[in-house]
Amino acid sequence: MIQKRKALIVNKTFQFRFAFYLCTILTVLTLAYPLIIMMLFDYFFEYLAHDPTGPGLERLNTIREELIALLIFMECIFFGLAFFIALFISHRIAGPIQKLLSLMKNAKDGFLNQRLSFREKDYFPELPLTYNEMMASFQKKIENQQNGISEAVSSIEKIVTTDIKLHDETKKTLEQTLVHLRIVQKT
Repeated sequence: MIQKRKALIVNKTFQFRFAFYLCTILTVLTLAYPLIIMMLFDYFFEYLAHDPTGPGLERLNTIREELIALLIFMECIFFGLAFFIALFISHRIAGPIQKLLSLMKNAKDGFLNQRLSFREKDYFPELPLTYNEMMASFQKKIENQQNGISEAVSSIEKIVTTDIKLHDETKKTLEQTLVHLRIVQKT
């Protein structure tokens, strides 16, 4: 069953940092194109300054300014798209981790029967299986310990309630042990 998360931002610090780093890297890389075009225009202007029969410098300067404005506009659009894509990608990372952390907190509070599941396209697809196996193992160990405690309580109750002659101190120790085991059994 595919589960949909309701919020794109599930771990604000991680996701914004991830998006910022990715956008910064992409922006630095894409700034090379405008700089190269500016350098080509500057070279072309130098060349035209030596050849007065070429196109008018005013017209070329206008084209240069329009091209730079267009490149800046496109860079802003690119940055916005890259930021949104980075948030979306980071959501596929942060969402599963956030869900795992939530279940771990619940397990810490004693809710060991909750199971982890991720959406089909989330990263870390191996985590749910491993987590669920671990929790099943914990539950099995706790169940075995509870069974062992129950058997010990039954055995001690039989000894204490039968007419077997026990030394008073031994009987008292067994009764105290029984009280402690019952306390452990309830937790």
